Amino acid sequence: MLIRKIIENDKPEIFDILKKEIGLEYLEEMLIEWDNALKGNYVNAYVALEDKNIIGYITLEKKVKTYYIGTVVVSPNLQNNGIGTELINYIKQECGKKNEGNVILNVVTDADAQRTITFYLKCGFEISGHVKDEYIPGTNQVHLSLKIM
Repeated sequence: MLIRKIIENDKPEIFDILKKEIGLEYLEEMLIEWDNALKGNYVNAYVALEDKNIIGYITLEKKVKTYYIGTVVVSPNLQNNGIGTELINYIKQECGKKNEGNVILNVVTDADAQRTITFYLKCGFEISGHVKDEYIPGTNQVHLSLKIM
């Protein structure tokens, strides 16, 4: 598997995966995130490739002295094969290279997304808080964080 920064031609494959896995509710935000990543505006985005096919996607945004993971998605038929974990590990390495001392990775997910929460916990994240109405009225979210030395 190869992980690299996104390029314009990746968009159709990435958005096909995003629509299937994340749904249309977040589509507008994902489009903004994509545009900012492509332009290099404070967001970095990476794809995981297998045989030149995009099988995963992750975004990372610097927020003051921490980094925020915006999106992590893996092709539905390839989930539970370690691809998401590889994307997280790649981000950990990239952040560790920045030589900024302790680096914190943060992520927010819906509180009822138990499979997603379990994934982040297995990657070493810890639950750092619970909020309501942060992104969608009436929806509870969980904040998770990971300190990288």
